[in-house]
Amino acid sequence: MRLCWKPSCRNDPKPKEMMIYIPKDILYDIFLLLPVPTLVLFKSLNKTWHAKISSRAFAREHLHRWVNERSSKQQKLFLLDLG
Repeated sequence: MRLCWKPSCRNDPKPKEMMIYIPKDILYDIFLLLPVPTLVLFKSLNKTWHAKISSRAFAREHLHRWVNERSSKQQKLFLLDLG
């Protein structure tokens, strides 16, 4: 199986491989859910992925999501302790 993020690869004839087209916005959302060590590994797989993962905007959004997720988990734990 091969992942493809370019619309042009949908028409690429590769009879021995199954290709999956993933739109850029969905791939971006998937990257936001991944832990940093995995992102570091993914940077070495592809130039496009490296550029996206290395961008300041991505780093800012990834950090923002991590902080929000962590604070919401702490709030849930706090509520469980009270109840």
